[in-house]
Amino acid sequence: MDLEITLDRETPEGAGMGGHAQIESITDSATGDDLTSSVDQGLFFPDEDPSKLEKYLKEKFGDDVTYSEI
Repeated sequence: MDLEITLDRETPEGAGMGGHAQIESITDSATGDDLTSSVDQGLFFPDEDPSKLEKYLKEKFGDDVTYSEI
């Protein structure tokens, strides 16, 4: 499954969590289905360690998930 993700970096910055991002929206790039409701949008992911976001996505959508930021 390939996902297209929009990340929000402004909200974490305003909360004193600069260098982090939250998932703003997430879409299945093959079907166009909006999967945003399937994730916890309140989680912060560090920009310096993208493996944390990748691990979270694999837990939610399976080990074969890939993603690109749009």
